[in-house]
Amino acid sequence: MHLKYGGRSLATKNARSVTPEGFSYAFFMANNQLDNPQFALRAKYDRLSSRLLGQAIDAGLKPHEISELIDDAYLMDLDDNKAHLLLSKAVSMRGVNLDSFLDKGGQIAMSF
Repeated sequence: MHLKYGGRSLATKNARSVTPEGFSYAFFMANNQLDNPQFALRAKYDRLSSRLLGQAIDAGLKPHEISELIDDAYLMDLDDNKAHLLLSKAVSMRGVNLDSFLDKGGQIAMSF
C-alpha cells in the first residue's frame, strides 16, 4: 500500500488514512454493544420480546444475570416460553409491574 500511495503530498497522506468501511462498521458495532446492553441482548435473544428484555435491563438485571437465568431454556432446550416465563418472573420479583406487557386478552403485546 505504501508503495502505491507513497509520497508526501496531502492527497497521498489522505489516501493512506482512509479507514475501510468494513473495519469501521465492525468497530462501531463492537463498541455499540458495550454501550447499549439492551442492543446486545436483543441480538443474542432474538426470539424473545425486546420489550421484556428492555424491562429486565430497566429493572436492574445485568446482562450476565439474564444469561445465567435463561441460557439453558433458550439456547439448550430451545424453549422460548420457559425463557420468557423465567425472565418475566425475575423482572416481577424486582418490583416492576408487567401489566402493560400483556393485553386484556392475555396475548403477549407486540415486541416493539
